[in-house]
Amino acid sequence: VIYKWFYNSYPEFRVKSKSKKVKQPRCLLVHNFLNPRSVQEGAKLAGCGLTKGVPDLTLLLPRGGYGALFIELKIDDEKPKDYQIEVMDFLESVGYKVTWTNNEEEAKKIILDYLGLKS
Repeated sequence: VIYKWFYNSYPEFRVKSKSKKVKQPRCLLVHNFLNPRSVQEGAKLAGCGLTKGVPDLTLLLPRGGYGALFIELKIDDEKPKDYQIEVMDFLESVGYKVTWTNNEEEAKKIILDYLGLKS
């Protein structure tokens, strides 16, 4: 939902390709999670570079001294798990803006604030 909102609302943050193979512009907001459905699928995805604990969304734009924005999305009263907090703390320590929320409207506000746009 957040990706679709951003993609449709802010076309200036899309990468337009000159390649005829790429039909739809790519967005600088990346959806990171691909939750494996089995142990075997998890092992296969880990072999392809899936890293447990990486936040769900990444906005690939430097702003305000940060290299990018990472947002972990939770539902209801959930909070990040310990292994997610470890990754989030590391990302912060190397210069990224990292946060989490369990509210769709708050996630949109975080993105707009990061970009310096009015919500």
